[in-house]
Amino acid sequence: MKPIIQLRSIFNNVSAVEKGIADFIINNPDQVTKMSIHELAKKSYSSPSSIVRLCKQLGYDGFKEFKHALLAELMAFGDTETHEDNPIMATDSISEIIEKTTQNNIQSLHDSRHLIDNKTIEEIVDKLYESHNIYVFGLGSSLGICNDMYIKMTRLGRTCFYTTEYHTQMIQALNCKSNDFCMFVSFSGETEELLELAKIAKDNNAYCAALTHYGESSLSKLCNKTIHSSSNESLFSCGTMSSRISQLNMIDIIFNIYCSKHYEEATKNLTKTQIKKAYTGKY
Repeated sequence: MKPIIQLRSIFNNVSAVEKGIADFIINNPDQVTKMSIHELAKKSYSSPSSIVRLCKQLGYDGFKEFKHALLAELMAFGDTETHEDNPIMATDSISEIIEKTTQNNIQSLHDSRHLIDNKTIEEIVDKLYESHNIYVFGLGSSLGICNDMYIKMTRLGRTCFYTTEYHTQMIQALNCKSNDFCMFVSFSGETEELLELAKIAKDNNAYCAALTHYGESSLSKLCNKTIHSSSNESLFSCGTMSSRISQLNMIDIIFNIYCSKHYEEATKNLTKTQIKKAYTGKY
């Protein structure tokens, strides 16, 4: 795992003090590898305990282990993993907006690639295949990602349920069973309505997977496994641009692994469900 990517991925979901620590590390990684925890605390206007807490959120035992990982990242990649945010400004030209938007999305995809745990992805794909029914849950800006997964699973001949209406999602969650698969999509991982749905599905012993940001969240705690996505949300801090791109990419990855593991069956169903012309009553 790459510490700088981890820090960028959780940046919008930590406290103001932790943001200050993360910002200093992201912009001065080489300097941080030579610092003691007390020196970093002084430079980032924080405390050693806040630094340790941030390191533990990233999965490290403490600052020492984090610093070793940071040094390994710099030795392997130099400072090419660091980048400046590219916020849209009122003075930007159309060309500049196109470039900034594209680069932010590319960066988000690149970061998400390094947050993927292969064993987690494989388990989720296997559970998808073994499940009786598939349910996809999400609200607001996550609906597009949910719809994409719904279409992909339906084309594979799977019984998949998805709706944009919250109360209908509630009914679906109440109906799911222990041999069903539930995917919950939320970049924040803290949407109250979605957490309620996840609690219901969990109580019904359904297999629950989350697609959300890197780091701890209430949603990831409720689910069996979590797929992490990254974002580089500097564009008006809307939180729906590059995160949406990275989450759609994760759905593509799940779909492609599923098709690869069950190639003949998937190919047959994809061929069957390919719409080549207007329906005339015969296929």
